[in-house]
Amino acid sequence: MKGRQKKYDKACVLLDKTLKIRVQILGMEHEAVAQALYSLGIIFSKRNEVDASLKALTDCLSIRQLQLGFDSVETADTLHAIGQCLGNSGDYEHALNLWNEALEIYRKHGNQGKLMAIKRDLDLGHKLSEG
Repeated sequence: MKGRQKKYDKACVLLDKTLKIRVQILGMEHEAVAQALYSLGIIFSKRNEVDASLKALTDCLSIRQLQLGFDSVETADTLHAIGQCLGNSGDYEHALNLWNEALEIYRKHGNQGKLMAIKRDLDLGHKLSEG
């Protein structure tokens, strides 16, 4: 576990530097910035830093909705990731809402692999929310 934590720490430092460079060169509303924020959000989530993860992923979501639209697969991926972060912290109601949004987008795109993953999360979220 300590080896994995060190890798997350190193990745976080490198992604933070990447994010700063991308914002400086490309501006805050560029998809490359959203990609860096998404990756940071995932790393923060793996490190159980829920607030930092939600901030990065929510910022990512705003950019992706603006640049790629509300129905893009990337937007759905971000909704899914925010839902996972919320679900891992016990907020199943909000997680389920976000996963349902992502599910509808994945259905529009016919992405079978992502449909299967989101359905697993939805099933687990329903079971856990029922207590």
